[in-house]
Amino acid sequence: MSAGRRMPAPAARRRGGRTKPEQAEDEAVPTAKKKTAGRAKKAPRASTKRAPEPELEPPASALDDGLPTLSEPTVIRIRGARTHNLQGVDLDLPRGKLVVITGPSGSGKSSLAFDTIFAEGQRRYVESLSVSARQFLSQLPKPDADLIEGLSPSIAIAQDPPGRNPRSTVGTATDIHDYLRLLFARVGQVYSHRTGRPMQRHSLEDMVEVALAQPEDTRFSVLAPVARDAPGDHRALLDSLRRRGFVRVAIDDEVRDLGEEIDLDPLERHTIEVYVDRLKLKEGIRGRLADSIETAAELSGGVVRILPLDGEPIELSQRYAELEHGITYPEITPSLFSFNSPEGACPRCGGLGSRRVVDPGRLVPDEGKALGDGAIHPWSGRGSGAHAKRIAAVARAHGAVMTTPWKALPVELRVTLIEGSGEPVPGLGKPFEGVRPWVERKLADAEGKAERPDEDEAPAALDELLAYTEERPCEECEGQRLRLEARMVKVGEHGIHELCTMPLPRLRQALDALRFDDEREEIAAAVLERVRQRLAFLVEVGLHYLTLDRTMMSLSGGEAQRIRLATQVGAALVGVTYILDEPSVGLHPRDNARLVRILLRLRDLGNTVLVVEHDADTMRAADQIVDMGPGAGQGGGRVVAQGSPVELLRHEGSLTGAYLSGRLRIPVPPQRRSPRGPALVLGGARGNNLRGVTLRVPLGLLTCVTGVSGSGKSSLVIDTLLPELRRELNGAMGRGLPHKGITGLRHLDKVIYVDQSPIGRSARSNPATYTGLFSEIRQVFSQLPAAKIRGYGPARFSFNVAGGRCEACQGEGVRRIEMHFLPDLYVTCRACGGTRYNRETLAVALRGKTIAEVLDMSVAEACDFFVAHPALRAKLEVLRDVGLGYLALGQSATTLSGGEAQRIKLARELARKSTGSTLFVLDEPTTGLHFGDIRKLLEVLQRLVDEGNTVLVIEHDLDVIKAADHVIDMGPEGGDGGGEIVVTGTPEQVARHEGSHTGRFLRAALAGEHGS
Repeated sequence: MSAGRRMPAPAARRRGGRTKPEQAEDEAVPTAKKKTAGRAKKAPRASTKRAPEPELEPPASALDDGLPTLSEPTVIRIRGARTHNLQGVDLDLPRGKLVVITGPSGSGKSSLAFDTIFAEGQRRYVESLSVSARQFLSQLPKPDADLIEGLSPSIAIAQDPPGRNPRSTVGTATDIHDYLRLLFARVGQVYSHRTGRPMQRHSLEDMVEVALAQPEDTRFSVLAPVARDAPGDHRALLDSLRRRGFVRVAIDDEVRDLGEEIDLDPLERHTIEVYVDRLKLKEGIRGRLADSIETAAELSGGVVRILPLDGEPIELSQRYAELEHGITYPEITPSLFSFNSPEGACPRCGGLGSRRVVDPGRLVPDEGKALGDGAIHPWSGRGSGAHAKRIAAVARAHGAVMTTPWKALPVELRVTLIEGSGEPVPGLGKPFEGVRPWVERKLADAEGKAERPDEDEAPAALDELLAYTEERPCEECEGQRLRLEARMVKVGEHGIHELCTMPLPRLRQALDALRFDDEREEIAAAVLERVRQRLAFLVEVGLHYLTLDRTMMSLSGGEAQRIRLATQVGAALVGVTYILDEPSVGLHPRDNARLVRILLRLRDLGNTVLVVEHDADTMRAADQIVDMGPGAGQGGGRVVAQGSPVELLRHEGSLTGAYLSGRLRIPVPPQRRSPRGPALVLGGARGNNLRGVTLRVPLGLLTCVTGVSGSGKSSLVIDTLLPELRRELNGAMGRGLPHKGITGLRHLDKVIYVDQSPIGRSARSNPATYTGLFSEIRQVFSQLPAAKIRGYGPARFSFNVAGGRCEACQGEGVRRIEMHFLPDLYVTCRACGGTRYNRETLAVALRGKTIAEVLDMSVAEACDFFVAHPALRAKLEVLRDVGLGYLALGQSATTLSGGEAQRIKLARELARKSTGSTLFVLDEPTTGLHFGDIRKLLEVLQRLVDEGNTVLVIEHDLDVIKAADHVIDMGPEGGDGGGEIVVTGTPEQVARHEGSHTGRFLRAALAGEHGS
């Protein structure tokens, strides 16, 4: 080997060099070896003290190629973290512990946990992959930090929206449905859908045994049915049989010789059976019989007919079949039980279980209106002029006029307007497209656009069109998603579709009651054990009320997060860093202990669990708490306190510690409003798990609807009451779940629903554009002298239209660079420096601030900056009052949490002039809120009620419940055990009710408030 290619000594030894320890030692320290040997020869006397031997280097086999020995880190070390508003955070987080990161909203909790720790863990994992693998993965940017070390593989379980895929269910998301499919395919019993009797299938060996079971000396024939009641002359089939050497066939029960000319009527249906062999039952016939049966099964596709000379014919099939009725089932495989597979999905609905159809009643909601007055609702808004001309032409063709009410029009004309003409209409020169086909076409276009992330207006257009449709259960599968053959396979007494509709505890009982024979028991035991484990995890995180067929898109963010959490517990991974975002969202205080047990179990498996959380119970169970703050936005981003829960309680500078210790409290109102005025009454609600509930909402009060998870709160308020109020008060098209009726509507003028859905789908949406602030700010800039001199109007200061924006990045502030086999790279636009505007636009300044700098201001800073603009300041103050003073006006909507989006929506409504007769409906507005933020939110809600409005809140947070005027507690349990109103009244009255789970926890909260 040449000197230029000489390898390091350890590697050379691995490739055939000297490997004996003594040789290695001799090469390494020759002097030491010689001195030791000399002393040994001169030692004549024994001694109790041995001379210290020189330290020798370890054998070459123990060397590690010069690399230092690595020890497992005990902490996650972070130095100089500056992501978003983090102020150079230095932090050591213990590994293998449950750590809660808390603090006021906007203090930097998510920036630390998700955008720094998790982002770095994911980035390092992606970079460890090959180039060919990285091209299929999105590349995360490197967090802004000086040092991050001690990381282990990271898994984030965030409150991401569950998605809009109707095929994703609780069963598929947790893999339980996959295990059940395997169970049914292996041990299921098949039944006939015509007679209800069990069906059998026979192997070739079974068929041979059936034939041999006949009396001795029986003469019989083996036939292969190759056509059953099939139309045609079958000439090609008969020619094929001749070429294969067969002699006789039975055509319509008449034996014919294939050697003769056979002419069949092609318009008639015919049954053809091939005589494969004629046999006499005697000793030694088994081999020939087996060959004949195999040949017959090959010809017919698995069906064999044994025809004795004297006796009844015997029909056997390799598939599950009922031959006398012409019923044959496909091969029973796991795919047959999947509604996402073509093999198992209902052919009518494609496995969705329902079909969305346009409802004619919604197209013409008021039959008393005339065509000229907009009777056809989809054609009564913008662009109605073109539609009106076409409608008038169709009306003239039928001898009608536009002033005739819809209900008085001829039936033929009404059908034509709804369904279309099909033939050219006089005056139009072409066929008339009815309103139903028009809505269906527009709906298909809107659904396609909604899938594009850059389409901001598509969801609104889609929702508008969906209002004319309704979901109807599929007539063929009755909403069960599966084809008929799959539904006729049962394990015990239930089909797989029946098990998927059971609440989880009842499903567990049904599976525990199953009994099998020895062979099937061994097969079923392994599958059922996995199913029981996953069911136990779901129940433990408080999701016992769910069913496996519940779609993921119908779940809240908290429910979807807990499903992912239960799945991770079932995976039993070790050495992982789990990062969770408020897993207690949507969880009743009764179920918090279950959640805490799950988190502790993840920790005890050897994982590090980091939880962004505001829940007091979770914080008290943590090994360590990191309190961020002290404020929000630029006023936060620092570690205020770190330590055990006990240490945090004693920390004087921690706002969280002050609320946990009781030094600070959210007070109970000194006087509650009494429900003495009118009320909104919803009677006989029976949708989902509701049991004929009558809901009474006192008007002019702050009312909380409470109850354990799955008790029916959302079904009652969001799915039944809200759609009806929107239709009656706001003119919307939707309808609620079944109920008897609503009274008290005359006391309200409108209903406003404030949920946690995003305020926009693209980076162009932000708080300023959503609340209308951006339009007013642009108006202010257009009135500046510098703008008037240049002729700049308000549109000049918009980054969404050409003119004032930077055309190099189209107003995005960043440019996308295509990297071919690497992920696309987003870089700050060099032309505008990320400001989104061109130089000419930025030359106009308001008191030294350009439009780009104004958008970078926080809400609190903007309040001071626009002090001389009352209209702007009023809207900004409302945003600040709901706890969003830290948000930047131009912050992208895609970076906002659900709680922030909800408060922005609430602020927009608060900024409008109050009528005093509005019903506000809020769904868990405390999501993502710290104790101090909840206090601010309650002040805003109380202000709404003081103005005469009614506020209806679905909530689990005890601080909100104890501040309410009226409480409606649902329950007593979730799922089948709920659907009723347990108790109504003031918080004190609910707290005294022995059967209320909410009352039990509310009692303790009120007792703490009064110091008892």
